[in-house]
Amino acid sequence: MNSLAQPNLFKFATSELSQDAFICWLLSWADPKYQHVDTNLHLCGKYLIKAFFNKHDNPLSVAIEKVEVRKQDSYIDVLCIVNEQFAIIIEDKTQTTSHGTQLADYLAKIEKRSFDKENIFPIYFKTYDQGSYSHVEANQYKVFSREDFQSILDEGHRMGINNAIFQDFRLHLKGIEDRVQSYLEPNVGKWHSQAWTGFYMALQKNLNPGQLTGNWKKVNNKSGGFMGFWWGVSCKPYLLLAHEKLCFKMDAKNLNPNHPKKDRDDWCKYLRESNTSLGLNLDFKKVRFSKKAKAKTLLIIDKDYRNFDPQGRIDIAATIAYLKQVEELVKKAQELSNNSECLPNK
Repeated sequence: MNSLAQPNLFKFATSELSQDAFICWLLSWADPKYQHVDTNLHLCGKYLIKAFFNKHDNPLSVAIEKVEVRKQDSYIDVLCIVNEQFAIIIEDKTQTTSHGTQLADYLAKIEKRSFDKENIFPIYFKTYDQGSYSHVEANQYKVFSREDFQSILDEGHRMGINNAIFQDFRLHLKGIEDRVQSYLEPNVGKWHSQAWTGFYMALQKNLNPGQLTGNWKKVNNKSGGFMGFWWGVSCKPYLLLAHEKLCFKMDAKNLNPNHPKKDRDDWCKYLRESNTSLGLNLDFKKVRFSKKAKAKTLLIIDKDYRNFDPQGRIDIAATIAYLKQVEELVKKAQELSNNSECLPNK
């Protein structure tokens, strides 16, 4: 038997519009008129609708009698109306994020219609990953992640759905997840952007167990950009991971506007002295001072901060232990500055 993987439609249909279409297609199957056309696709569409209700901790308690799916109604990616009573607002994202007031605007438009407020369910549908969802949650949307959708599609697969479009999208999502988790593979060499994403999400969860720490996103620059992860942002220096580099940064606004370079040099001194007093023996590298940069680089550790086992697999526990030492160095530098909150003007 030829084990060569078949071409996947969604390798080519990569836009958010293509994903919109798949969501609309699957939701449409939930309408009772399709129950006997393909029973399993019908059930899977219903599972998806019920999953949206459950995200809002408001389980659907009535039978689904009618499903109407609208695309780009008032610029909303997908609007699913159930029983002419419930409105599901779906803001669909792949590798982009929400911007401006779009989430609030979409919700306000639907609230002006004939739906009761408690019957409106805003969903932020995200099949790639995002460093923070605070803006989404602040606007009353619930995040429906790749993992959430994968569980629905996997259940459909177990039920026996063999529809080619359905299976292609299911495998498409699995491919994204495999690439994100590829940072765990041995001898991976140079990580691609989605491997860095998986690694940074692991750091978010494990730097301080029980709470998410830090944020990450694509940082654009003249060299083509990189996936960056930062934490400890405040008036004091914070830490930035720029792929293999570990950088000590400070917002330009927190330096003395009259003597920014001197302030930067003072902080470099505090960091070096802390390195010595703690016996860490970190190999610092100083970089050129940029007057235009909004975030000033104080120092860079000129060594890969990641730890690997003999097989070349990332050792998350050892890597985090190392980063915790670096955190202690920053705290020590703050003590040396005689101000643990914000560097005073000089």
